[in-house]
Amino acid sequence: MPRKESDEQYFSRRYEEESAAADVASNREARIAHLELAARYAQFAAAIREVEERLGVGPAAGLRAEKVDRSQAVAPAILTERRPLPAN
Repeated sequence: MPRKESDEQYFSRRYEEESAAADVASNREARIAHLELAARYAQFAAAIREVEERLGVGPAAGLRAEKVDRSQAVAPAILTERRPLPAN
């Protein structure tokens, strides 16, 4: 049975895919759209790693995140803030 991809792995993979799509985009608007998506995916992956580190779960701790009660967890600001992307 194939191993299930974690949320952090999913967002990291999507970051890589969108970054690659930006590299081959045929016009500026498409490249910007792919870079914006890549930035969001990178932020999500980083936020998940941060929360897992704080909770002592995830790959670094060798524990499964599903075993932790997250009902009292507070989402990092990166997930709750809406900040404009830098202009290029």
